[in-house]
Amino acid sequence: MVKTKKRYSKISTYGQAAVGTFFMALAVRWIYEPQSMVTGGFSGIGIVLNRILPIPVSVTTLVLNIPLFLYSWKKKGFSFLGKSLWGMMCFSLFLAVLPLGTPGDDRLLAALLGGGISGVGLGLVIRAGGSTGGTDLLGSLFCGGKLGWSVSTVIGVLDGVIVLWGTVVYGLERGIYSVVAVFLTAKVLDWMLAGVDFAKTLYIITDKGDGVAGCLMEELLHGVTEINGVGKYSKERKKVLLCVVKKKELTKALGLIKECDERAFVIIGDAREVRGEGFTSL
Repeated sequence: MVKTKKRYSKISTYGQAAVGTFFMALAVRWIYEPQSMVTGGFSGIGIVLNRILPIPVSVTTLVLNIPLFLYSWKKKGFSFLGKSLWGMMCFSLFLAVLPLGTPGDDRLLAALLGGGISGVGLGLVIRAGGSTGGTDLLGSLFCGGKLGWSVSTVIGVLDGVIVLWGTVVYGLERGIYSVVAVFLTAKVLDWMLAGVDFAKTLYIITDKGDGVAGCLMEELLHGVTEINGVGKYSKERKKVLLCVVKKKELTKALGLIKECDERAFVIIGDAREVRGEGFTSL
């Protein structure tokens, strides 16, 4: 049973990466290449070089990735390399087999559509634990560090440099639309990696901790954690309750707290993503 689950998990992971690379290749072949938009990545370099030399984008992407994958193998190990190699192979294959799209008149719509599709595709690949090579592999390798940059930030900076090069080659107008596409890709990638299941964190300072906690647990069916605190000015011991609720439950939660203790002090914060019972599963 355990081996079956592991096998299914592995197939699911590689399948997710393949779907992600399909979306990314779709954006390149149907939108970016026809519109001459250089949106970063090794595929962006390929689009620029394709104007100078008759080399397919898929070939340029494959050749540029070879030294990067050798370094990845040394730094991250075979497991990471295997998924990334799979992603790069799928991406190159889809770039080679997908037909070239027809350029439309609305470049802004193309930039928005391409950025959204690329972001979803890249998010699927990275969430599967791999990459397609290029700047997204560099992002996975060099995120964190002294600057503390996220994966999407590293990718955004590298893509920005490539976009500037593309702007010099293809002109300012296409460069501006390329920036729009890159920005949207980075935003969608952030949503894909960090999640969009926003919630609210409540810190409740009250003298009636048991009553407030019981009310919240009974009515909202969410857990409450009690923390012992001391007011530094009054030197009085206080009960601090920690509770995470869904955004749509916030108004009801505040009403329940007010019913139990009108003098309660409530601090409300944003929880970017919540995993566990009552929310998205782990």
